[in-house]
Amino acid sequence: MDENTIYTGCSIRNVGGPFGRRTVIFSASNVTYNGQTQPSDAVIKEQYIEVGRRFAEGHILEKIHGSGGDFPGVVRVESHGIVKSNGNTIFLRHIEKIGDTESGENIGSAEDTRRDKETVRVKKRLVLRDRAESLMQVHTPREFLMALYDLLESEFSSVIPGFSFLNLYASHSHSLEEV
Repeated sequence: MDENTIYTGCSIRNVGGPFGRRTVIFSASNVTYNGQTQPSDAVIKEQYIEVGRRFAEGHILEKIHGSGGDFPGVVRVESHGIVKSNGNTIFLRHIEKIGDTESGENIGSAEDTRRDKETVRVKKRLVLRDRAESLMQVHTPREFLMALYDLLESEFSSVIPGFSFLNLYASHSHSLEEV
């Protein structure tokens, strides 16, 4: 993540629960880079991710897009990484008691058989270049169908390289003309 980039005019779009990842999603109306401010459609996602977690969302999205350009229908990543404060990584440590609590008799006593489960999470930030509205916010059936078309096309093209519904339609309409 670039420390010279500042996102301003942020508004909260969504806040997760107080336990677990504590995800917060912002949208930014402006971005300033090296003193130059311009409008932005960036979406910023901050969350506490378990240390050692195998999958990193930012890396996965970068891999999807690859070096050949943008992959249609998949959000683009501006930057991602660990959030620091005064040069220090921000951690969250949570200790949870797990085990049998059905009877409730020994909770807190010396005979308490539950054990501590520690979860350590690190604060990460993912800045996305694209902003979209909820599918529930579409105003017309046409807008809904266009969004559905884009979704399906991107799903099929991720499985079948070069897939396009338009090519499929063209090949079938040509076949019908021959009949």
